[in-house]
Amino acid sequence: DYGILKSPGYPTQFQTTTAECFRSIQVPRNKTIRLWLTDLYIGSLLGNCVNDHVYVVDSIQTYRHCSRVRYSYPYICSSTIIIQYFVKTQLSIYRGMRMYYDIIDRPGNDNCPNSNVTVTTVQPTPDTTTTINQIETTIIPPYALLGIASPIFQLCQGQSYAFQCPSNYGVVIITTIFGVTQSGRCEEHDAAKHCVATTVPTIICRQTCTYFYSGNRAIPSCGNKIATYQYVEYQCIPTKTELISPNTSCPLDGSKVSIQINRRGRFQSFNYPNLKRMNCTYRLKTNPGNIMNIYGL
Repeated sequence: DYGILKSPGYPTQFQTTTAECFRSIQVPRNKTIRLWLTDLYIGSLLGNCVNDHVYVVDSIQTYRHCSRVRYSYPYICSSTIIIQYFVKTQLSIYRGMRMYYDIIDRPGNDNCPNSNVTVTTVQPTPDTTTTINQIETTIIPPYALLGIASPIFQLCQGQSYAFQCPSNYGVVIITTIFGVTQSGRCEEHDAAKHCVATTVPTIICRQTCTYFYSGNRAIPSCGNKIATYQYVEYQCIPTKTELISPNTSCPLDGSKVSIQINRRGRFQSFNYPNLKRMNCTYRLKTNPGNIMNIYGL
């Protein structure tokens, strides 16, 4: 299961709150929550988040954010987390908050203390929280930004896995890892305990895809031992977003074609899908503070 949490009016009708807003996410004991703050743009100066803030409270600690940031939360131990949101400062450029959560199976080697302790809200005082500085902004995976479920699966020897993206989305294989375990048995992927090797994806998929691991992949970096499992991460990428590339031929003077990307878009060569001989240079740019993820479809 997965979902998106947004503050009232996000992103174009920013609203302040008259009181602290609370949202609780609860999962069974055999599950855990992965969480990303995919967008935050509210008030408060760095290090002082009393009047404008987002808190994420679990059984171990409380994370506090304010101002403008994106953040990938570390492994969350609790089966229950509380999200607190409070903003008093009004400004036309503010957007509010957007979060993406993904509920996954709790790993078998989980060593979290107090994972089932009752979690309670916190008061907005600096000494009870961990403030995350803007310079500690972390990378957010594209599937969290797009609001698509976390795409990971693992195959033991002789197993296959078929998956499908939603309509108007295509499959992009991000990571393929082969793992060799000390026991020689198929175990849950653990890069710290297993000898692993990351390989270049060789399968090209469109909307649907099927993976099969025959169980005969020798890993040179692991003493040519046979991999006991294959671990794959994929993402569903939109294929019919707005077209951002100009439908014109290349400039005769050889100048670069500048293309602005505000959020997302589809780039294609002139006259696609009909091939045309050309020699073009495109310059893609986005807004300050943003990053671009580019995928070949």
